[in-house]
Amino acid sequence: MEWRILAITLYLASTLAYGQDECLVPDAIKPECHLWVDPQVGEPVFFEHQFNCSRFWVCNPDLSDCLHECARANTPEGTLFFDISIKYPYGPVCNFPELVDCENKENMCKQCKPEEQCILCDDCPDCPEPCLDGGIKCVCNEGQTCINNNSRPCGVCTNHFCVEPECCTDEDCEGTKCIDGKCGECEADKDCTEMACSTCEAGVCNNPECCVDDDCANNEYCTNEQTCKIGCNEDSDCMDGNHLPCSECQDNSCTNPECCTDDDCASNEYCTDAHECVIGCNENSDCMDGNHLPCSVCESNSCTNPECCVDDDCNSDQYCDNNTCVDGCNEDSDCNADMSCAECGADHQCTTPECCATSDCTTNHLPCTECQADNTCTDPECCENQDCPSNMPICDNHVCVAGCIDNPDCPMYDGICGDEYTEEDASCFYCDKDDDDKYGDCEPGCIDDENCATGLVCNGQHRCVKPGSLTALQSIQIDTASCSGCSGSNVEGGAVLFLKGKDGANNYRPNCTTDGLDHTNQIDYTAGGSAIFDVENDSSLLGGCYLVNLLAEVKSGSITWTGQGKITIEKVTFCWSDSLAICSVCQVAGPVAQDQTLPMTCSTL
Repeated sequence: MEWRILAITLYLASTLAYGQDECLVPDAIKPECHLWVDPQVGEPVFFEHQFNCSRFWVCNPDLSDCLHECARANTPEGTLFFDISIKYPYGPVCNFPELVDCENKENMCKQCKPEEQCILCDDCPDCPEPCLDGGIKCVCNEGQTCINNNSRPCGVCTNHFCVEPECCTDEDCEGTKCIDGKCGECEADKDCTEMACSTCEAGVCNNPECCVDDDCANNEYCTNEQTCKIGCNEDSDCMDGNHLPCSECQDNSCTNPECCTDDDCASNEYCTDAHECVIGCNENSDCMDGNHLPCSVCESNSCTNPECCVDDDCNSDQYCDNNTCVDGCNEDSDCNADMSCAECGADHQCTTPECCATSDCTTNHLPCTECQADNTCTDPECCENQDCPSNMPICDNHVCVAGCIDNPDCPMYDGICGDEYTEEDASCFYCDKDDDDKYGDCEPGCIDDENCATGLVCNGQHRCVKPGSLTALQSIQIDTASCSGCSGSNVEGGAVLFLKGKDGANNYRPNCTTDGLDHTNQIDYTAGGSAIFDVENDSSLLGGCYLVNLLAEVKSGSITWTGQGKITIEKVTFCWSDSLAICSVCQVAGPVAQDQTLPMTCSTL
């Protein structure tokens, strides 16, 4: 409780003391605030009054001074004392006298500065300060910062003497710096800039005569002691135009070699590694003197004499191999004596192909053999049909294939047909080949009536049938309405008919195609004309429709005009071998031009 009251009292005392609106009239020497306040820090500094313990000085951050007084209190002295031990920012503070180390003095002590201590002359006879009025001396406060000769206080009071360093700031030195309390030129080597190698020694710049050779005259070098001396220090000092480029600095003198390169020697000499000219070569380039081949090399200081460097150095039937001429070809033309397209291989040997032209492929080859791009002869299986075996009788693109060109090419082409027409069981075959095909296939069936048994005939579908046994196509009558641009001659080309018969059992619907219907001995197609083609006289013209069983009816079909011009068909009538069967009549919608195909619509009469 007592200390809490004391703390409150101290706070009030501080407020009363430092918070005064006006400063007291100075009654002693004022402090020199510019010496004690650091404007960059901006903190106030406090001083005890010279003789009154209840008063104190304040040096403000703006370097102004102010005299304050502590508040009065119920003490024997009647006031509080300034407590110098409490610094800013907690001070200034006024405290109870018994807690402050201070004694009031006579006002004659006003002759002292605030930072000094006022003592009797007899108390310090050895102090150098003079005695002032009243028998006092103004000495520094023991152990406190003090100032005597410097611009700022940085000394320490010892035995009432202000012990100061030579300097406190650069201001205390004339043209030099304050370094660790002493005036000097530098603090570190970087402060010395007169020479690149200048150093700072004991605060003084050491500036040598030289740092590098360039700091000396042309005929001098910079020694390790950094002084200039006549001579060289390194090889580059010998690059002065008075010595060869390979001159070296030895013992601070430039050597004088006889040579640096071969060019410094005579044409028949070389420059040794010891920089002396001797007869012979030192490197391959020394052999490029016109007396040796370009690939001559320097070995044991002598130039070699190779037989060759390139193929051209050898005879025409030789090539250069490891600087020696050996027999062999050098280029393709060297091999032409063998064949015109023979080549010289990577091993310098001629490679002879099988052929260069087709004429080279005549021996042991078929006549159609050719010379290929890779200079090899083709090996065809055949050139024509006669080159092929009987089971593969057709030569197609030089390959033997199965097939036929004509009926005799088929097995049993002259056989008598039986009842079976399958590949396995048939006893007669014909060549099924269209005119536009290169070859056809051998199919079961008759060629003509000679393949049929007695009493049977070969119909248009190559089947042997008995005449009258089936309702076969008997005749075709074509009535022409007009024929524009037709040939008007016996050979007209004629019409080709495709016919579809009536549907039979098991979805069987027969069909057939005629050949060109044209009697070459008469004009068949003329306006209002009529032409009849029947089985007795025109079996070859009826083609695939000869004696074909269409089940006594033509249901539909088409017509293709193969002649010149454009024909208009009035109608086409189909009659049957059975006289009781009703003839079919077909109409063609519009005229038919050459090679044009139009459909036919059919009905029965």
